[in-house]
Amino acid sequence: MTEMFKGIDLSSAIKMELGKIFGLESDSLFNMDRAVVYLNTKGFKITKHTLYKHTAKGTIDFSRFGKRKIVFTKEQLDEFIERMKK
Repeated sequence: MTEMFKGIDLSSAIKMELGKIFGLESDSLFNMDRAVVYLNTKGFKITKHTLYKHTAKGTIDFSRFGKRKIVFTKEQLDEFIERMKK
């Protein structure tokens, strides 16, 4: 199995496998840091701390892998931007 991921860092390999499991492309999963960058590039200024608050309040949809890992899909982030504009 390690030959399959030769030359790929562990994070990318995990994203690829999770994407296969959930039917998502690896580029469509965003961790917290990547989600903040994506939202800011879309013109929605937000900090990591504020995004964590939105997950706690339930104002943004997300998924968890394990007990702590929070991930978002591009669609969830885009829907969040639209909801917050209203």
